[in-house]
Amino acid sequence: MKYVEDFDITPQTPGIMASRRMRAAGVRLRSASAKLDDIDPHGWLADVLGRLPDHPAKRIHDLLPWSWRPQNVADAA
Repeated sequence: MKYVEDFDITPQTPGIMASRRMRAAGVRLRSASAKLDDIDPHGWLADVLGRLPDHPAKRIHDLLPWSWRPQNVADAA
């Protein structure tokens, strides 16, 4: 266990913290953008997270708040 004890990679490492802040800022930015487009941010995020595993990477722009449409018409009502 000496290797684990000597290897210090804590959440306070500057690179890790910066990466987490950038991800959080991205989520907040998209959430604010959804609000400006009169979209429920929680509904949008839940829908996008559900679609991501099967969504084609070349069409990822369809999931951004300004291009997003609910997956089925019943969700839009």
